[in-house]
Amino acid sequence: MESDKGTTSMEIEKVQSDANRVSSALKPNFEPLKAHEISDGQVQFRKVSVPPHRYTPLKKAWMEIYGPVYDQMKVDIRMNLKGRKVELKTRSDTPDISNLQKSADFVHAFMLGFDVIDAVALLRLDELYVESFEIKDVKTLRGEHLSRAIGRLSGKGGLNMESDKGTTSMEIEKVQSDANRVSSALKPNFEPLKAHEISDGQVQFRKVSVPPHRYTPLKKAWMEIYGPVYDQMKVDIRMNLKGRKVELKTRSDTPDISNLQKSADFVHAFMLGFDVIDAVALLRLDELYVESFEIKDVKTLRGEHLSRAIGRLSGKGGKTKFAIENSTKTRIVIADTKIHILGSFANIKIARDSLCSLILGSPAGKVKPLGEDHDASSASGTSSNTGAVVNELAAEDMAVELYNLQLQMMMTSFKPI
Repeated sequence: MESDKGTTSMEIEKVQSDANRVSSALKPNFEPLKAHEISDGQVQFRKVSVPPHRYTPLKKAWMEIYGPVYDQMKVDIRMNLKGRKVELKTRSDTPDISNLQKSADFVHAFMLGFDVIDAVALLRLDELYVESFEIKDVKTLRGEHLSRAIGRLSGKGGLNMESDKGTTSMEIEKVQSDANRVSSALKPNFEPLKAHEISDGQVQFRKVSVPPHRYTPLKKAWMEIYGPVYDQMKVDIRMNLKGRKVELKTRSDTPDISNLQKSADFVHAFMLGFDVIDAVALLRLDELYVESFEIKDVKTLRGEHLSRAIGRLSGKGGKTKFAIENSTKTRIVIADTKIHILGSFANIKIARDSLCSLILGSPAGKVKPLGEDHDASSASGTSSNTGAVVNELAAEDMAVELYNLQLQMMMTSFKPI
């Protein structure tokens, strides 16, 4: 029996060794599945909303966000300007499906207010999370009590937060230095986008209605309007005779999308009654605006009272209007009961105050567009007794007297240019 048993064991060992050899030869060697293979080839998406107060910080820190997400996490990322959302999606070479969620958490943390140097740790460490809660979840506070609670959280100059922030920054300092090194090496250099590229190739339009009384002046001044808009602003412009509208649209070579709105404002200012030589300043300067209001917005007047108010605004031969324009560096159009002012924000305010005083009944000789500012500055300096302040007040008084003299001369013998 011993000899038969030994023979049998030898045969079994031989068979097992042959089976192991065959199984090892036939054992498949699969590579790890990638993100698009796990989801059966379907692309995975994530969208992160951009709050209004984080839009400007996002523009400034875009490349610091783009580098780690696109180059290291292998996730596509783009900004949807129309929907104000950051969109992320997997690629064919995304190594892990979890990279998409990590990238979304990283972008979401930045939207909550975290710095990029802190939020980027969410891409490197799996044990980091973001938790949010409100003060009212702990205790219901209102008014000054709520303000004091927020002050206790921040401390003087934010000192209460510095120790915790220092600990976190020490943990991710090494990781962030590597990320900065890689992102700076791979940072692309893009040319500025043109107007049609910002809007995904879609043409932008503007239409300006032509009032019946401005149709003939538009025909006469058409070439003066057409030249600056088409040649300098690179915006197409045409007159729709059937709809009585001036139509504008961007071109492929329009350098800036704001040129379209500037051109529309220029044409609209001409329709309100401004001369082309005055309205064309809207194309050159960014700080110019047009403000409109009616006499009834200041005071309800009817009949002869309304006529006298319009007469006080214009003055004899337009002297009052020209004097206000020259002293405030604005242009004014009085169209029946409507008043349009072209100028900078501060100058429009001064001119509007002067016009409102005339509407309320002040005589033209007593309207001082700049007198209130000088009086306020003189009154604020009377409490000081130093020699420098006295000299300054004396200079201001002389300036006020000189201004009054110039205004009286302008009102008596003004010749429009």
